[in-house]
Amino acid sequence: MTRTGSPRAEAIDGRHRSISAVSWRSRLHPEGRQGAAWGVAIRHLGLAGIVLAMGSSICLGADETSPIGVPLPTRSGFAAGDILVRGRVIGMFAVDERSRIDLIEGTVRLPAMILPDADVTYFLTGNLAVAGQAGISRTKPVIKGSLVGDIPIGAIRSFGASAVIQYHAFSDGPFKPYIGVGLSLSVPLRTDPAGGFVTAFSVDPIAGLLLQAGFDYHLGGNWYANVEVKKICLPSYTLGNVGIGATVEMNTVIVGSGIGYRF
Repeated sequence: MTRTGSPRAEAIDGRHRSISAVSWRSRLHPEGRQGAAWGVAIRHLGLAGIVLAMGSSICLGADETSPIGVPLPTRSGFAAGDILVRGRVIGMFAVDERSRIDLIEGTVRLPAMILPDADVTYFLTGNLAVAGQAGISRTKPVIKGSLVGDIPIGAIRSFGASAVIQYHAFSDGPFKPYIGVGLSLSVPLRTDPAGGFVTAFSVDPIAGLLLQAGFDYHLGGNWYANVEVKKICLPSYTLGNVGIGATVEMNTVIVGSGIGYRF
């Protein structure tokens, strides 16, 4: 026979009463179960928010973010799609001058000139670019050292254009050197004879190889200082109808400095 008052029977009976009490409380107070469920959901949402925030920071990266109200630093280098417009003052000098003039001999010289200059450069990549320029110039060649003295030929108004492909060296500092190679074209539009010994003359269109070297120096923002040297290597050309025939060979060196703006 089992005695109802034994310790084992009392423990079993106590556990039964505790389970029953919890069951009755859950039935009488269902909001308790709902509150527990909401607590678990809130904890899960909090963890998810932390994970999303960490993922966003990793995706954006340190270089893409900055404190609120603080702009990203302005880059000094160039990138694909940049357009750099430069304006300069240049000096143009004829070099390697050689001429063959019938009867009176002498040499055709082209006086040095100071001119305004501008070009546009488009960057294909951070270090490869194409540059072009076009304009109208006026030159005044002279025959020097002939048997009859110096003879002014007149004025030549020409349309000139050039196209160059450039390599810009990568540089972390403000100094941005570059080199380029391309073609230069000159097409005479009008000739004005000087009169006297020269009553009429004509000039052939001429194209030549263009070599250049220069550098841009970042001044701040989108502004750059520029220095450039170009050499145009020209084939021989003729000056006709000056009363005598003249075959001219000369190259041109152009030195300039100015300022540029990057768009």
